[in-house]
Amino acid sequence: MRTLLRWSGKEGDTLLKIIGQSHAVIRDLSISGNGVVDGLVIEGCDQPNAKIFIERGNVSSAKQVGILAEKIAYANISLHDFNHSDCDVGVKVIGTNAETEGRFVIFSGASSNNRISYDVTDGGKLLARDIWYESGQFPQFINLTGKGTFTLHGAIAAVASKEGIMPIELDNFDGNFSLLTTILVGTNYVPATVLLKGNGGNMNVLLLGTQFGMGEDYFINQSPKAKFAILEPTMFTQGGGSKPLSNQGLTDKDFILNMLKQTREAKPSSFGTLSDNVTDLNIFGVIVSNARNCIVIR
Repeated sequence: MRTLLRWSGKEGDTLLKIIGQSHAVIRDLSISGNGVVDGLVIEGCDQPNAKIFIERGNVSSAKQVGILAEKIAYANISLHDFNHSDCDVGVKVIGTNAETEGRFVIFSGASSNNRISYDVTDGGKLLARDIWYESGQFPQFINLTGKGTFTLHGAIAAVASKEGIMPIELDNFDGNFSLLTTILVGTNYVPATVLLKGNGGNMNVLLLGTQFGMGEDYFINQSPKAKFAILEPTMFTQGGGSKPLSNQGLTDKDFILNMLKQTREAKPSSFGTLSDNVTDLNIFGVIVSNARNCIVIR
């Protein structure tokens, strides 16, 4: 049996709010914001060792963002079997513009039909692993223009193809972007282009073990100062097979290890008891839909 909360009034603030430093379990709950309020907001949760764990979470039809983490410096945010779909932006992490120990990790999940699936800015850090994405409507998948660190590891992404719109675009991005062991294709297995543009003086990009669609324009570098490496790439061939492609860019060991650091260090959270003065939230089977922002963590 699932409890349903539905907003029926005029435009407002939040349907359900949790204020840290709380210890709470939310289970088997559906939240509908009627398009005019935030669904679930978690505030005051950013203490050292704080934990926010979401399993079987589902956000959809957000007018702004499916799940938004805003200026988190310390909290450990872990999502397992997480779905984001039909949102303007699926997942957005806004950092503090400083080096922090907090993290935001999607360990597994699925996604579909977002206008943009991932956005990282202001020094935010995001890792997404073992996740599927597909859209027959929207061509953009990732658009990075700010500062941050983002690793997409072990994904399958099939996007709509539209002339002049690049599925993955980094425009003078300041930080690290790693695309690891991922299948990336457009409609009918054409390339889903990765585009680097802008000056790129602080842009670092690693594409490792990526399988691209059929065609030449799978990677375009218009960023003269960007550091990048394309290693062990393959391309689909007619009939369903694949062929190896040549490596491009840097092969420096230290560069590669630095670009792999985020995913190599990420491990699932334990469920030990936390002290009363830190947030400890465990969320299971919660669906948030048709909200302004479905889930906000700040």
